[in-house]
Amino acid sequence: MATITIVGLGPAGIERVAAPIEEVLVDPDATVVVRTGRHPAATELAVDREIVTCDDLYGESEDFDAVYGSIAARIIARAATGPVVYAVPGSAVVGERSVSILLERAAAAGLDVTVIPGESFLDLVYAAVGLDPIERGVQILDGRDLPDPLPLHLPTIVTQVDRSVVLADAVAELGKVLPFETAVTFLDALGSPDERIVVTDLEGVVRLKPGPRTTLYLDPPPAGWHGL
Repeated sequence: MATITIVGLGPAGIERVAAPIEEVLVDPDATVVVRTGRHPAATELAVDREIVTCDDLYGESEDFDAVYGSIAARIIARAATGPVVYAVPGSAVVGERSVSILLERAAAAGLDVTVIPGESFLDLVYAAVGLDPIERGVQILDGRDLPDPLPLHLPTIVTQVDRSVVLADAVAELGKVLPFETAVTFLDALGSPDERIVVTDLEGVVRLKPGPRTTLYLDPPPAGWHGL
């Protein structure tokens, strides 16, 4: 058995977690460490078994890589006494810098690691907006760090729009390139009973309240906009 198993909790509740991942999560001999307890599947899992969250580490540094380094150190320390399952929101291989850092640190320590990816929130975004990313292409941008200049020549998903200030900043950057009447799809808590899918425009989207699982989707004009 691997010393460390990294799994994805999927985009919503425990009911969306694949059977092989659920089997690992309920292993009584393993310590389950979750990157954050503020995720539906993690919250539900905590009802049935003891878990260790890493939410306390986020207040220790403004640098996410430093936080993720601390998470890796915590997991590796736990692995010294027995098998550890590290569970992250969504897919373990999509947008999870903490997983990349843990893999690097574990390899340096000579530890065995197994990765079971899990369902990505992107799958639910594609279904919600009717996008086949292979047929049309797609670009995925981090709302906290949009590129400059901002290319918008493909259907675009803007992730990590988890706070009002991030949403406002992202919309301001998009507004430099696109007319403010451009249609935007606001997607939040996909896969959960309280999911929100709102089609509005750049002016309207800033009035909506984002959450930890908020994403924006834009389908740019046929001619494309390149921010130049």
